[in-house]
Amino acid sequence: MADSTKKTTTKKPVAKKAAAATKSVTTKAKTTAKKGTTTAKKVATKTATTAKKATAKVATTAKKATIKTAGVKKATTKKVSATETKVSSVANNAKEAVENVATKAKQTATNVTEQAKKELESATKIAQADLQDKTTVVKNIYIILAVVFGQFGIHKFYAKDNLIGALYAAVSVISLLLAGVAGLKFFWFVFAIVWLAGIIDGIMSFNKKADANGNIQI
Repeated sequence: MADSTKKTTTKKPVAKKAAAATKSVTTKAKTTAKKGTTTAKKVATKTATTAKKATAKVATTAKKATIKTAGVKKATTKKVSATETKVSSVANNAKEAVENVATKAKQTATNVTEQAKKELESATKIAQADLQDKTTVVKNIYIILAVVFGQFGIHKFYAKDNLIGALYAAVSVISLLLAGVAGLKFFWFVFAIVWLAGIIDGIMSFNKKADANGNIQI
């Protein structure tokens, strides 16, 4: 009976201690939980504030970037427009320059053509006049007359150049009379020169190309 009482008396202080310890642990847990909740709230508030600031900063940066992009786009558009205007102006100037050069070239070509036409007409007239002044003769006959009887101008008479033929004949006859009758030997030299002139006429005619009938222009 005494042992049972002792055991009961011993259990009561232990139970009280356990209850007190449990209560203390519970209180500490509640305090810790409360502190954790407060800390979590602070962290959540701080995180929300930081996120809000970051979002605002990102929005501001994005707005600035949008404004800057719009400005760049506007400046680029303005620059492109100015470049297009400049290119258009250069193209118009080039077109006008080409048209001016083409007009001048056309005018120059017209002037050159007209000048060439005038020169051709003048040359044709000169050639026709030259042909009119020339006489057609048989090449071989003319050469023989020039070499054999050239001192008397027979080849010139044959070519209907009567004035030169008469001059040849007059100089030759007078030279023969003065040299043979009057004895003036100098005129033999004059007679030889006239004869040589006739031979030269024959040689020059020999180099001319005859037509199909053997004729040449003198």
